[in-house]
Amino acid sequence: MKSMTGFGSGTATKDGITCTVEIKSVNARFLDLFIRSPKQMNPFESTIRGMIQDRITRGKVEVSVSILDAGERPKTFTINSVLRKQIQELLVQEEFYDDSKKVPLQAVNSISTEWVQQQDTPIAEDVLLDIVKEATT
Repeated sequence: MKSMTGFGSGTATKDGITCTVEIKSVNARFLDLFIRSPKQMNPFESTIRGMIQDRITRGKVEVSVSILDAGERPKTFTINSVLRKQIQELLVQEEFYDDSKKVPLQAVNSISTEWVQQQDTPIAEDVLLDIVKEATT
């Protein structure tokens, strides 16, 4: 890149994961590179930095990396039975219900939804590396 002022973006998709890399640059005497990315991209920051330094030698450069999950990966659910039981007992103690076993889950949910936790299946590092390289080039 010869000019120090410019904007560019690239997008790549693999396994339902889309990575977008946007690069903004303004005139500066030396290379000042700032990368903003989600936590899961931290292991690849040096790769991104190296790819950009190979092409840009001057300017104040801001790089923004974003990851979008299409939601096609399986999710894992965990139930915190202790918390659920505590909420049920609270509702009985406060005389909303007679028996903790008869407390509907909707009533437990109205107090707190934290007793059910959802976790995404982690994205494979090789998939992340591939899409960030493709989006950056």
